[in-house]
Amino acid sequence: MTTLFTERTQRSGLRDYFTAFVIAVILATFARTFVVQAFKVPSHSMEPGLRAGDHILVNKFIYGNVRLGRESRSRFLPARQMHRGDVVVFSAPTEPWRKLVKRCMGLSGDFISLDGTGLAIDGRQIDERSYVFDCREVQNCDPVGQELSTAIPEGHIIFLGDRRGRSNDSRSWGTVPRRLVIGRPVVIYWSNPDPVVERVDSWDKIGRVWWILKSRWERSLTIVR
Repeated sequence: MTTLFTERTQRSGLRDYFTAFVIAVILATFARTFVVQAFKVPSHSMEPGLRAGDHILVNKFIYGNVRLGRESRSRFLPARQMHRGDVVVFSAPTEPWRKLVKRCMGLSGDFISLDGTGLAIDGRQIDERSYVFDCREVQNCDPVGQELSTAIPEGHIIFLGDRRGRSNDSRSWGTVPRRLVIGRPVVIYWSNPDPVVERVDSWDKIGRVWWILKSRWERSLTIVR
């Protein structure tokens, strides 16, 4: 009798653990899909605000249901419209599996131009001194891509990097469909200057420890602006 009771208790305990595990996986998947997700900044194009190797948390509900080409509102998750100047994570239009982070500089219906005199939207010059890496890179013809002059169609966005001389952005691949938008970075939770180098020798663990020791801890918990 005692043995039977023990077996039933063990089975019940295993069921409880399994149920808890399934619920945890469902909640984690929901959060990652609709609420927040971690990303790593892949390049130097957003310096000085974001550096290559910064690990960021991205708010995925801030712009509503952008993947359906529209902004929706939720009674549970507050959303707002995308603003010019927002830093945004999105899928690359030419390689959708790659995730990029740039600054939104043009919205549907805008006419945007970028040349030797700087950036203008609908003929109005934009002051970018608060975030562009080097104002001289705005004034001069930069080495990446061509000058930009285009009307933005409905459902599309123009993204530019803050470090114009080292940014592959809408000057190269044009406008970005709204459905490729993932969300808005909120905070840097960790930063490291170098990627993990895959090794196959006995120095692998030592290399990884050294990589962690080089972390830029002073950038942790920095708000993305």
